Amino acid sequence: MAKERAGVYNKNIGSSAIFTLCKIAKRKRLNNTSIRSVVQPMMPSQKELTYRNIFYIHVKVNKCLPIYEKHPKYEAFAKIMDDNVIIGGCDDEFEIDDDQATQLATDLWLQVLRYKHDNDDSIINIQQCMELIARNARGFIHAFALDENGKANGLVW
Repeated sequence: MAKERAGVYNKNIGSSAIFTLCKIAKRKRLNNTSIRSVVQPMMPSQKELTYRNIFYIHVKVNKCLPIYEKHPKYEAFAKIMDDNVIIGGCDDEFEIDDDQATQLATDLWLQVLRYKHDNDDSIINIQQCMELIARNARGFIHAFALDENGKANGLVW
């Protein structure tokens, strides 16, 4: 846990991985499985990616997308990208403004709808996502709509 908070694992996630994830995100295919398949090989074998790691990597990719859109060739992207977006502790690196929180919640909700039958993608669920967004964006509020049995059947943010 101390290595994770110090950003030791994040330093292994280089610009090539973020570039690859940006390409995937641009095609609207970024999900937990794609993040895991790109990032997990860069981690020590005993380090398992948690839902929190997946969430923060997703946020990093969203922050790097404008750079990727302006510089879609890897060489230009790597020169311009600020490594501080990638390197840092997991818990204190991200403050998300309200617009970013809304966009992230929308993206993650669409991901859930798109991949709802993908059991391999269950490392992070929508409730965990919303809690992490709310923790990192002070103005973000969400609520689940529950049916008479207490089962969630909708979400408002």
